[in-house]
Amino acid sequence: MFKKLLGILLVICCLTVYAGAETQTDNLIGTINGDTYENRILGIGCSLPDWKYASKEEIQAIWQQTLSAIPDNVSDLVESSGNVTLMFANDASGAQNVNIQIQKQNAAVLTMIDSYGMNGYMAAIQNELASTYESMGMENVQLTTDEIQISGKPFSCFRLSYTYQGFPVYTLQVIYLQEEYSVYLTAVSYVNDTTEDIISNFYVIE
Repeated sequence: MFKKLLGILLVICCLTVYAGAETQTDNLIGTINGDTYENRILGIGCSLPDWKYASKEEIQAIWQQTLSAIPDNVSDLVESSGNVTLMFANDASGAQNVNIQIQKQNAAVLTMIDSYGMNGYMAAIQNELASTYESMGMENVQLTTDEIQISGKPFSCFRLSYTYQGFPVYTLQVIYLQEEYSVYLTAVSYVNDTTEDIISNFYVIE
């Protein structure tokens, strides 16, 4: 059942922002060494013992599954977003996963964030996002903005919970700017909310 839920997973990130500029990722992938992932350009790393990091080909397969599982109008929005998935990992049960996506932002969005701050920007798009998720067949959608600490530093985040095909799903999405990129660190768990525990495995790289 958890594999079926992957069909809507990556779209959570893609819908967070409006269409961005073309994103080049050759030097942004990051490195995997055993159970550790680090991306020094984005300033983030994690250690996930006993988890499996997906290959580039596996990430692409998840992406295609996502596009085939969502309505055409949402699929068009996702494809135009410019988001790129750099990392995806899941635990052995398939009930927990985490991914990192980036988007090279356009000037309009950067101006909004500069004017209102990341928290204000996220609050401004919150209701629109919740309505879009409902249109995709998600029920009991609850979407709030919050802050979470990583390595003692505050980060803006969305907390999202919903029911999909009878299963409760929980998402915690951390969003921050790194140079011209928006970075989306998204933890997902099914049945029980373990998203904060997942994020606790991450650390800031100065």
